[in-house]
Amino acid sequence: FSSLISNGWYDSEGKTPEADSCYMTINCGTFTGGKYCFKNDELGNVTINGGVYSGAANVSVLNWHNMTINNGVFTAAAAKANVANGTYGQGVGHLVITGGEFNATNVPNLTMINGYASSDIAVSGGVFTSKTGLSNYLVDGYRIDSEINPGKFTVVKVTPEEQLDEIMANIPGANEESDNVFAFTTTDGTISLDF
Repeated sequence: FSSLISNGWYDSEGKTPEADSCYMTINCGTFTGGKYCFKNDELGNVTINGGVYSGAANVSVLNWHNMTINNGVFTAAAAKANVANGTYGQGVGHLVITGGEFNATNVPNLTMINGYASSDIAVSGGVFTSKTGLSNYLVDGYRIDSEINPGKFTVVKVTPEEQLDEIMANIPGANEESDNVFAFTTTDGTISLDF
């Protein structure tokens, strides 16, 4: 009883990245069951562009090396996270998420493996049922939105207007009079700037 799909080496001793790296791309399909729906082992390089992943006894996806998730629907078992990331042996534990739908119940969607944790996770897209811990992995310039998909959390790019609002909120004496029009109160009076 093991992974439904696996890529890479369970034990990479004696292997080299130059000669023994493994590559896999998944564009679509339905993957149900296994200890994990998908396990990416040492020296494994995976790109997931789609597919439906569910019914695993443990997490839906376990990553030990390089994985990019661009799309797909991932549904975890009860009280299990969707994606676990770790580093071991020659596995670097690098995970990139640019999209996809991640459904987990009452637990974080992303987790690190106890004793082998890798926080090398970069999230710049996706829809998640839980935002617990998600902000720790956001790429700079992205935020979590709770209004686009009610009841879920969508990772979106910060707009220039939002960036400006954040900058201005940290400037003493700056007050927004209307959209992108700010008044600055100084010791010499008040000035208005339109951005």
